[in-house]
Amino acid sequence: MNMSSGGLLIAADQRTELGAKIELNIEWPSLLDGQVPLQLVAVGKVVRCLESGFALSFTQYQFRTMSRKLQAAPGDGWDGLEPTMIRSAGA
Repeated sequence: MNMSSGGLLIAADQRTELGAKIELNIEWPSLLDGQVPLQLVAVGKVVRCLESGFALSFTQYQFRTMSRKLQAAPGDGWDGLEPTMIRSAGA
């Protein structure tokens, strides 16, 4: 529902316990250099519980890229990708 550099507010049907540790992966909506997909990998702690979701405060996060393998044939799409970490930061 809402995201900042310190955490996010997540809509959820299931109850979550205050203080629970959660790891999540989010496909980033933009591409690095207009070509490479990004993924945000984050770990956080539930700091607020709501009826319709919960608030998560990041304890750490990093952005990862998917880079093409050299052996991938042209036109293969994203099938020949391998994960590579590009940036890491703590909150």
